[in-house]
Amino acid sequence: MITPAYQLVMRKGPTPGLVFDLVRSDITIGRDMTNDFVINDVEISRRHAVLRLEAGSYVVEDQGSTNGTFINGVRLMGPHSLSVGELITFGENVGLIFEEIRPDLAATMMGTSVGELAPAPAAYSRPPQQPVAQPVYVVPPAQPYAAPSPYPVEDFFPEPEAKKSSRGLWLLAGCGCLVLLAVICAAAALAIDYFNLWCTLFGSIIPGCY
Repeated sequence: MITPAYQLVMRKGPTPGLVFDLVRSDITIGRDMTNDFVINDVEISRRHAVLRLEAGSYVVEDQGSTNGTFINGVRLMGPHSLSVGELITFGENVGLIFEEIRPDLAATMMGTSVGELAPAPAAYSRPPQQPVAQPVYVVPPAQPYAAPSPYPVEDFFPEPEAKKSSRGLWLLAGCGCLVLLAVICAAAALAIDYFNLWCTLFGSIIPGCY
């Protein structure tokens, strides 16, 4: 195992953002669990590709995979020496970026010892605050409940209009009698004239009747 100077970062695939540090001189990549870098995807062959450390950098070579290995979109036909920033594509679903691990970043990732840690700042204590006086609300006394005065009985039971009804009946009866009398007189006049009884009945008061 060597100190990692390079890494592969997954940009496209089953786990985007996954970082794989290159800590071996020979690294196998594939779907099988026996590989150093296992990628579970249908486009990946059981043993897809291999990385070899040569002259301080890595060389990638396809291992006869079904869907092929590509560098920046060009399919590999043999070993290829990787440059920082190149895109390695396995099939159509998985894409990895070849990156260099900077020494300052590696030191930051390793972290510092506990004794070198800066002391934690003192906890901030909030100064006590004086209680704010709350306004006092005076509740007015409840007014006594006054029951509404009962309605007079006359409003519910108005005075009968017997007198008005009786007067109206008498007027109607009087008018009926006058109409009936007029009809009788008219009928009598028609009968007297029809039978020519004027002189017979009223000869003493009608001039010219003998």
